[in-house]
Amino acid sequence: MGDFKVSFGVDINYNDPEYRFLQVTAAGEAAVSCAERAGTEDDITTVKMMIETALIETASQLSVDGVSYKDLTAQQPRFTEAVSSALSSKTITLSSFVLNTLALTPRSQEQINRINKMKEMAAMSPEELQKKMMEAQAAAQAYMDSLSPEERQRMEEKAKRDAEEAAAKMKATMEMAQRISAGESVDSVLASQKAARTDSSGSGVVRVDGAGVASAGVAGAGVAAAGVAGAGVAAAGAPVPAAPRFCPNCGAPNKGGKFCTGCGKAF
Repeated sequence: MGDFKVSFGVDINYNDPEYRFLQVTAAGEAAVSCAERAGTEDDITTVKMMIETALIETASQLSVDGVSYKDLTAQQPRFTEAVSSALSSKTITLSSFVLNTLALTPRSQEQINRINKMKEMAAMSPEELQKKMMEAQAAAQAYMDSLSPEERQRMEEKAKRDAEEAAAKMKATMEMAQRISAGESVDSVLASQKAARTDSSGSGVVRVDGAGVASAGVAGAGVAAAGVAGAGVAAAGAPVPAAPRFCPNCGAPNKGGKFCTGCGKAF
């Protein structure tokens, strides 16, 4: 009989009831015994694949059952049982099973933080949203002003990219928040964001969590202007006409985004 240990690790797609499409990392170590396997490299690879498949299938069933990603840790006995059952069907005995990691990937954690921010901003008034944007711009400018002449010379390009990305992320978040406020579902907003994903390397284009947004004007030392009249914003790397300064429906001033903050209609 062969006794051997197997290390495993897999990123699992998880459909969370609140945050939808996430990725969870499951990793750990198992000890197994089998009369027909001696623990060769092929044996270890085979058992590893069986364990990871069982973890994926169990996570899929948990998502169907509506289990939140927050409660996955409490489901470890269910993962262990599934792995044991899968191995025993191939006459392999699970001696021990340790799931060291069962957590969101960094990208999924960032996605959750972004969704929470969108929901928070969707509940704000237009005045509060504008204040948030101004604070973000002021913070970016303060960072630039804090650099010494030598540091400014060495870090100018990096600081410029950071400031533009921060402003672009804030603008993208505000636009999505306005869409949610106008009645569009979070799922729809995320789907359109995914469809607009771009990795363009052109000048002035930054990647914002899968959405490409071009900053259309830089104020001061590399601070991206948001909501400036005449500024063009490019979705997915393609330029589009600038939004009107005033809403053609109610005449309210355009404070940025695709929807009027006065009447809620699209420009």
